[in-house]
Amino acid sequence: MVSQQLLSDVFSQIEKDASEKIGESTALGVARQVGVDYIVAGSIFEVGEKISITTQLIEVQGGENIAYQEIRQRLYLNSLFILPF
Repeated sequence: MVSQQLLSDVFSQIEKDASEKIGESTALGVARQVGVDYIVAGSIFEVGEKISITTQLIEVQGGENIAYQEIRQRLYLNSLFILPF
């Protein structure tokens, strides 16, 4: 786990906003700067009447995907609760 302040500092150095979408290479670069071994990346988006949630665990040193999961399920947007961190 990395503090929010450390992440904010690194994002400031690379002139990115922590709330904007970044690519895998940028995410790996940030992960290397803060000294973590793994990152969890993912997305949530609407596909027709379903919600698709994808997650992946990426090993930072080699950039290898260790695990990947996708869930597509009929959900209603008002029943989805997301905690920003």
